[in-house]
Amino acid sequence: MRLYTLLPAVLLLSGLSLADTTSAPVPVNSTVLNSCVFNLEGAATIVIPTYKAADVAPLSGETTVDVLCNKGTQPFTTYWANEPDLNLALKASNNDILNVTLGYGEDPEAPTAGFNGGDLWSYVLTATPVAGQYGASSQNDYTNTADYIVAF
Repeated sequence: MRLYTLLPAVLLLSGLSLADTTSAPVPVNSTVLNSCVFNLEGAATIVIPTYKAADVAPLSGETTVDVLCNKGTQPFTTYWANEPDLNLALKASNNDILNVTLGYGEDPEAPTAGFNGGDLWSYVLTATPVAGQYGASSQNDYTNTADYIVAF
């Protein structure tokens, strides 16, 4: 009697294992485009040392920004966006102005190893106050923002 109850189960399983199959190769393709992003961890701020209007050559402030790109992507130009003449007016809480000239160091010649095998490009950005600004009141913090652009 036990044989009769197992027989249908065995026949069912053996029928499944005898099913035919077929396969076909399916190509999978991808194109990787140039891509870069600023590494905003520890966002860059240019801090200018204490300014004295009487200084003939005021001290510059600088910072480094990192740009992470796909491996093999090289940024080809960098520039300050909102101030093409490289001048930026920093404003104090009392609306006084301290004018600075924006700049940047030489473009890096080669990237360093970046996140997950990407390329990391580092750029030095500078801001230098214009000499002789006696109208800028002391004991104020001056601030503004300029957009730095990297094209790739």
